Amino acid sequence: MVFAWGRGDYGQLGLGDDAGRDFPTCIQSLSDKSIVHVSGNDFHTAFLTGEGDLFMTGNNDSGQLGVRSRESQLSSMRVSSLDIYRISHVACGQAHTVAVTDMGAVVSWGASEFGQLGHKDAIDVVDVIQPRIVKGTRDLHFVRVACGAAHTLALTGEDTEFCMLNLL
Repeated sequence: MVFAWGRGDYGQLGLGDDAGRDFPTCIQSLSDKSIVHVSGNDFHTAFLTGEGDLFMTGNNDSGQLGVRSRESQLSSMRVSSLDIYRISHVACGQAHTVAVTDMGAVVSWGASEFGQLGHKDAIDVVDVIQPRIVKGTRDLHFVRVACGAAHTLALTGEDTEFCMLNLL
């Protein structure tokens, strides 16, 4: 079972409302899921199941939830655009999300203003609303990702780090 508490004004707790909680509260909408990993940032949260499905909740102003609209979500919803992939790891940045597929490719979406998504062709694009494979990552076999406010780090199976940051 997954529990959440703290600030919830954007639905980032996934409890179905925008209220904060001072104590651990069970996320009922995920009670029938086998959650194996959770990642969160200020305003959005990602939940990864053992089956490789990704659920997200919270603020979506930059498309960081990976759904077709920019509407924020108070309850977790499955990122259906990732149905063709089995996700093995996920990380939330300030307004972006990055995931790793079981085949080692990196998928990213959300705010792109600093190049944190790793999409060379999206540097001039403010937001990437739908998850996209980062070109060139399929052959490197990544296993983990970590996000900061406006940057992303990715680790390959050979312990080689790559930083996706555009220095302007």
